[in-house]
This record gives sequence, structure tokens and C-alpha cells, in this order.
Amino acid sequence: ATRNGHDASWVVARCVEILANDSTSSPFLAATVPGGPVRHTPGCRLARLLSPPPSGPAPKLTARRLWWWTVAQRIVTGRWGWEIEADQPEGPIDWLWPLASTDIRPVPTDGGNEWFARFEVGSPDKPRVLQPHDSVYDWQPSLDDWRDPFSMLQAAALDVSVAVMLGRYSYAFLRNGA
Repeated sequence: ATRNGHDASWVVARCVEILANDSTSSPFLAATVPGGPVRHTPGCRLARLLSPPPSGPAPKLTARRLWWWTVAQRIVTGRWGWEIEADQPEGPIDWLWPLASTDIRPVPTDGGNEWFARFEVGSPDKPRVLQPHDSVYDWQPSLDDWRDPFSMLQAAALDVSVAVMLGRYSYAFLRNGA
């Protein structure tokens, strides 16, 4: 979806950019109880990680950029992931690092109450292993298998491929003197 859709078509890339920009222009609000009376808590760690500067989710990364990346990954690939960095396994979150969804390989469990046993990230020959408590992973479930991600670009794959091929054909035709 990334190589043949987003990267191959400026129309797809621009649509993703517009949707991601619109999604990230809304402010993030950390409150005590969702749906209840809003008591804004601006000093909480989550608000500092996911709100505008001076704080941010990771060094030299603004929350808006992280949200933009996350929304774009979800639209193009149907999934997204962040690595959680904390000093203690159950302690407060220090940093959130964006992961390229094309490099995340979720390993399903054999049963129990977890969907995935671990996540392998990076190159297949030397993957880094992240446990579920060390990551945030979300996906749009496929109708074929709940654990498989579904991208909207999968539904538009034929249309996008035809448009890309027609553009390449027209470009080659013009370069060869028409």
C-alpha cells in the first residue's frame, strides 16, 4: 500500500496529507473521566507527551508530528505503532517513539486474553522484539481475519494501480516523441 499507492500517486499522497493535517489540527485534551464532567489536568504526563511544545512525545519530536505520522500510517497501511520507553515496566511513560507500520510484524498468541504475544520491529533478519506492554499498536481489522490490518488503499488498489500505470505510459509516450 505504501509503495504502490501512497508513494506512486501524488493524488493519494495529497489526500493522505489533507486528512492527516485535518486530524492533527484539533487540540488534545487530557481530562479525568471520559464522558463525565471535564476537569482538565494540563500537568499530567499524558497531556505533556501528546500536546503542543515545549513538551513532546520524544526528543525533537512534536506531538503534532507524531499524530500526523500516526494518522497517515493508519490511512495508508491500516495500522500504526509506537514504542513506549519507560524506566520501569509499570512506571510512568518517559517517551513515545513512532514505528513505521511497514516494519511491524505482530506475532499472534495461541490463546488467552491478548491478541498478540510480541511485536517484531525492523529488519526481518535482525528484528527487535517488543512486548505488548512496551508498545502501542492499533489496526483496522480485516474482514478476513481480525488480527490482519485492512487499509483503505487495499480497496482502491486496482483504481490506483491503473491510474499510476496510465500516468507512466503517457509519460513514456511523450518522452519517446509521442
